Amino acid sequence: MPWLVGCRRLHCRYECKAEHFPAFTIMACSLICYTQIDQMR
Repeated sequence: MPWLVGCRRLHCRYECKAEHFPAFTIMACSLICYTQIDQMR
């Protein structure tokens, strides 16, 4: 969870629709995982 603090769209909700929030959470987690894997190489 602390890794998601750096994601601005999750920290302060800019979207009007609540359905968009889970999508941005999944995208942020995917991006964090990708950068962690990329750093391992």
